Amino acid sequence: MSNTIGRARANFLWGDAGLMPLTNKRAIIVKGRRLVAPQQERNLLACLHGNNLGFAVPYETLCAALGYGRPTRKKKHALQQHVVSLKRLLDSYGVPCTITVAHNVGYALCPVRKAKK
Repeated sequence: MSNTIGRARANFLWGDAGLMPLTNKRAIIVKGRRLVAPQQERNLLACLHGNNLGFAVPYETLCAALGYGRPTRKKKHALQQHVVSLKRLLDSYGVPCTITVAHNVGYALCPVRKAKK
């Protein structure tokens, strides 16, 4: 697997404060490793992150970020496939976040907190 990736619309670094935007890089960095992902998954992550972290992002916004335009049933299914792929990718990098579905609204990227003992 290559360590190089194409341009990303938004760039992130996973640190103590969670996923933080990077302004001077053109890659998504997770725990010191370059995130190797297709452009659409990177666009989806950029859309779910930032001011939207923890909040539902409407299907319309997510479909637009993927270049799909208006969210039809077929396009929502394609969006769902990208979300599943992004969930697996975040899990493989050990990012303590999950993507949840808000039925008839969209998706949200939510940080997962460790349970107190």
